[in-house]
Amino acid sequence: MAALSPSPLRASLWLALVLTWVWAGSVFTPWAEDLDHRLWLYDTRYYLGFALLFWGIAEAGIALYRVRRGTHRSAAAVLAMLALAGSVAVSATALEHTATGLAWRTQWSAVALRTELGKGDSDLRHRSGWLLVDTRRHPCGTSPWLWLGRPFGGGTGTSLALVHSPHGAPATPDPDAFRFRPVNGGWWLAYQHGAAYRRGLDIRRGRSCEPGTTVAKHTDGLRFVADGRAASLP
Repeated sequence: MAALSPSPLRASLWLALVLTWVWAGSVFTPWAEDLDHRLWLYDTRYYLGFALLFWGIAEAGIALYRVRRGTHRSAAAVLAMLALAGSVAVSATALEHTATGLAWRTQWSAVALRTELGKGDSDLRHRSGWLLVDTRRHPCGTSPWLWLGRPFGGGTGTSLALVHSPHGAPATPDPDAFRFRPVNGGWWLAYQHGAAYRRGLDIRRGRSCEPGTTVAKHTDGLRFVADGRAASLP
C-alpha cells in the first residue's frame, strides 16, 4: 500500500523534472544559440513529456483517492506541487504555440527587438528577448525579417518570421509563398509555404515587392505552413 500513498518526495522529484523539461525547451538554455544539432534532445524531451504527463495523472489519482478515503495527511502537499508543475508546463506550452503567447513574448522582447532595427542581414543565431532568431533578412527595403528558430540546433527552424512593418501588412517578393498576421508593436508574423517558396526562387530574382496576403487566425497561418511542408514531401 505504500506505493499507493501520496508521496511528497515523489511529487517533488516530478516537480523538478517538469521544471527541467520546461527549461530545456526554452530560449534561455546555454545551448539555445548554438548550431550544433541536438535533435536527440528534441526527441528525448518530446517523449519525456508524455511520461511526465502519465506520471502526474497517476500521482493526482492516488492523492485524490486518499482524500476521498479521508487519509489525506500528505495529499494536499502533493496536489499543490502537481498543480504548480502543471500550471508551469501548460503556461510554457501556451507561450510557445499560441498567438497570444507569441504576442506576449514579442511584447516582453520589445526592447531587444528595437535593437534589430537598422542592422544588416545576419546569419548569426542569437536570442532577442524571449525569441530565438536564426537569421535576419531584408527582402523588401529596410524592414527586417527575423526568422525564428528553436533551441535544438541548426535545421530546427519554424518557417515563421517576425517582420517589422508598422504601417500595414508587410511587402513580399513572393505573395504566393507567404501569409501575414499582425502581432503587436508594428511586428507581423510571416508564415512560409515551403513548396511555394522553392518554386518561386527563380521568379523572385529581380522581382519587385508586393503587398502580402493576411490571415485572420494564427491557426490559418500554421495550416498554410503545414500544407507547404506536406507539398514538399516526395
